[in-house]
Amino acid sequence: MIAYTTRYFNVIAPVLRHLIQRRYGYALAKRAYDGARPIYRDLLAAAPPIGKDNPMAKNLYEACVFFALYRAADGELTPDMLREVVDDLFSLKVMRLVGVATNLNRHRDVAMFNARLRNNARWVEEHPETEPYTWDFNFGDTAGDTQVNYYFTRCPINDLCREQGLMDVLPIMCDIDHTTARLAHGRLTRSYTLATDGPVCDYLIRGDRGDE
Repeated sequence: MIAYTTRYFNVIAPVLRHLIQRRYGYALAKRAYDGARPIYRDLLAAAPPIGKDNPMAKNLYEACVFFALYRAADGELTPDMLREVVDDLFSLKVMRLVGVATNLNRHRDVAMFNARLRNNARWVEEHPETEPYTWDFNFGDTAGDTQVNYYFTRCPINDLCREQGLMDVLPIMCDIDHTTARLAHGRLTRSYTLATDGPVCDYLIRGDRGDE
């Protein structure tokens, strides 16, 4: 399990409720939102023990908000519908702030991204009890901080979804990686995801003004 907190639910779930209502009506939005909180608690209780203070933990907490509303809708919110809601979320004006803060065409921003990932990996090394459960970082060539290059062979979100029967919506979470790269003026290239039974989740991220 991972420690329960309402922080992520209280921020994300109301926005998702609004977006679901805008596309699919009040009744479905209310049903998904009203039933989601206990499901969210149960998902966190079932999640791998990656550590609440794990710098990557927010990814698991945030994903579980989406999963909770999806499950609370009891089949009325399909994976395709959820994907549209996620697209709407990342189209909000506030999301453009990512691009203001980070531009992956700048070497210094790529260097900061790489440093943050290595700090995340260092945290795992300093908390070996989480190692069997959390993301494992494997780094490739960063080409003088012109690119971000790494992969995971283990993902606790993938593990949770397989255990909880949420594989139909897990690829939507994986696709957010492409969206967040674009918001930061980058482009993600990958060959595999664990969600689609690949051996790894691989990441090669370059600025969107770079060479193919």
